Amino acid sequence: MNKLLLFLIGILLLIFIVSCASHKKNNRYKTYEIFPSLSLNDPDSTKIDELKFKPFFNSMDSQKLIFQKFGKWDNVKYINRKHPLLIWSDLKLFSWSDEVYIVGVSGEDSGLINYCSALVLNSKGENCLSKNSKTKDSIVKYFIQGTENIIRSDKEFKKEIKTLYQK
Repeated sequence: MNKLLLFLIGILLLIFIVSCASHKKNNRYKTYEIFPSLSLNDPDSTKIDELKFKPFFNSMDSQKLIFQKFGKWDNVKYINRKHPLLIWSDLKLFSWSDEVYIVGVSGEDSGLINYCSALVLNSKGENCLSKNSKTKDSIVKYFIQGTENIIRSDKEFKKEIKTLYQK
């Protein structure tokens, strides 16, 4: 009887844990935001739509995702956030397309604010997260789903990112 009771409690606990993990993943797709917030050039230039979403691990998830897929960034822009905007050029994000993109990723974790972010321009310089973009949904999925599969403790990323904070 005790073994059966322990077994049933174990099964219920397992179901609870799995449903919580699934809820965390699904909730990230429902709570992301896109709005114009950053410009790649001077502060007076047009703002680019930026995807902001809940981290899976921490606010550097989007940076780790692109670093782990494409290597070290091409450029860095220091912005009014804890983490700089890391910028890559000529990235082929999707296997089903030959389009290349400029991708900027950042994040913030200060107090109650905690998010990852990304901005994406196509090869024509068009904002890929705008309301009319045909690739917006694919890009949102790419980042949110992609950050669920990153290597959390990436020594190479830590080594490279550390150099940015020593300046």
